[in-house]
Amino acid sequence: YSNFIRGLQAQDTLIAILEKSLHGQWLLFRDLKLPVKDGGIDVVLLGPRGIYALEVKAYQGEYRNRGDRWQRKIGLFWRGVARNPTLQVRQHGVNIRQYLRSKSTAQFVTPRIVWAGPGQVVLQKPAVPVWFLDTPHLWQEDMLRQGELSPQVIQRVATILKELCREEPEVQK
Repeated sequence: YSNFIRGLQAQDTLIAILEKSLHGQWLLFRDLKLPVKDGGIDVVLLGPRGIYALEVKAYQGEYRNRGDRWQRKIGLFWRGVARNPTLQVRQHGVNIRQYLRSKSTAQFVTPRIVWAGPGQVVLQKPAVPVWFLDTPHLWQEDMLRQGELSPQVIQRVATILKELCREEPEVQK
């Protein structure tokens, strides 16, 4: 239960930071539910620089990420984690893309992990970039390296994703 609460608090913090740091026409979808197994996605960000599937992790303890492997330090030893954030967020990206394709709107979805926990993580050439809550300027630099979406595509994707939400997405200005 405490992990779940910590995760929700981390998502709240991420959303507050996004509200302050993003400019332009961005939509934020929280807790998006795709009609597939494990279809719950923490945050989807949609705007002029693409579609982002964000997996928020608020882990405690010591972790490391090498390529697409994640491990946690237990005592003196490193052990694999039960739910690999890299594989999880990549699958979310694939699921969103397939869902959009099923609605005749195929678009690339960029996966990102957001490290929001009190735990430490060592990154060694991660297969999926990891964003840290305290460095939103680095997220923006990462986003600038992505392609652009036209307003028409953004509107079409937003209409499709809104169908999967319990609440209206938040507009980031």
